[in-house]
Amino acid sequence: MALGRAGKKGHSLNADSGASHPTLGARYRAWYERLPTGLQLIGMQVWLPVVFTVAFVFCYVAAFHAPAFRDIPVAVVGPAGAVQSLAGSLAASSKETLTTSVVPSLQAAREPVRAGTYIAAYVPGHEGGQLIVASANSFQLSDVALQFFGSAAAASHARLTVTDLAPLPAWDSFGTSLFYLALLPTISGYMVSMFVGMMGAGLKHWQRFSIFTATSVLLPLLGLLLARYAVHAFQGHFLAVWLIASATSFAVGCVVNGLAYFAGRFVTGFALVIFIFLNIPSSGGAFAPELLPEPFRRLHALVAGTGTVNLLRHTVYGVGPAVWRGWLLLGVYAASGVALALIGKPYFTRRMKRRAEAGKPPTMMMSAQIAALVQAGYVVRATADDSAVSVAASAGAYETDGEAQAGALTAAREARSGSGMS
Repeated sequence: MALGRAGKKGHSLNADSGASHPTLGARYRAWYERLPTGLQLIGMQVWLPVVFTVAFVFCYVAAFHAPAFRDIPVAVVGPAGAVQSLAGSLAASSKETLTTSVVPSLQAAREPVRAGTYIAAYVPGHEGGQLIVASANSFQLSDVALQFFGSAAAASHARLTVTDLAPLPAWDSFGTSLFYLALLPTISGYMVSMFVGMMGAGLKHWQRFSIFTATSVLLPLLGLLLARYAVHAFQGHFLAVWLIASATSFAVGCVVNGLAYFAGRFVTGFALVIFIFLNIPSSGGAFAPELLPEPFRRLHALVAGTGTVNLLRHTVYGVGPAVWRGWLLLGVYAASGVALALIGKPYFTRRMKRRAEAGKPPTMMMSAQIAALVQAGYVVRATADDSAVSVAASAGAYETDGEAQAGALTAAREARSGSGMS
């Protein structure tokens, strides 16, 4: 019989044929394996576009469709006794758009504004006062502060003086270039390690880490060269930006690689949710966290993208929180990924050993892949007792796509060789 079509004549590679009353799962599997092999393979991957669709709506659409300005931190400069009342009235008149604090001097306010602790600092005066902003931190929030204080000054027929400590350059007038530069290593790190995790279960730790470490250096370099010299999306600080991008790609890669030992071929879904659908909206690159709903606003301090975006802004524009915060965040992700890998590989090995000892049949994905190989010309003629069957079954113990493909191909080749087929 053809090994890949065993489901039609028996259960040597499928559910236990000795069971007098097949379970619902066994009956479903028997029915499913009667479908065309291409349809089987496609059907077992439909979960991914379903996850993508649902996550896109609840993460991207929900996060960005109705940004609301609220709790934007601003400082009022002056002695507490003199400006406390003004600070309170400003917060009240903004209808929760602003939260105000009192800072004793302009000098004390400049660094917090540059760091993003305050979006703006207002110095009251008889002629309209002065507003200090750093628009490179957040174009949207700086614009809100300018509109609010500008309208207040106009209402009193005064002229507001504005000082921008870190204006955005002409090549990044909306402040989004660095956000897209942060996406570059995030996506490349996720994709490479996803493939490593799905197809490299048999590789040693150093081999897997070597692959995504090398690509964490080379792929960001390629992207940044194109972004800098072909698209002109940023200027200067190339080596520092490259270092940040490589560190981001490596940190993301570590986590995805570690998760693959536990999630198998479903690591794609886990990685998408963590690094694409939660990380990107929460990072503050597209919209400041003050504009986002929960849980994205709360996640802002925890996602890897926040570290990358803040490091890039600090490097290129000299704004944002202290650099150690960004490096610490990326370091935590990298260390977590290493820990997952060290724990995950023994766990994966034990799980596969128990599966083999229990004599469990190959997975449905494995059976469908073997059948596809048969249709492609890798015809295996063997009986249920032949070694080819046991080889294929042991290969099917692996639940990752790449392992299953490699095992199926090995089984087919060995069976062909054993039967004298060319």
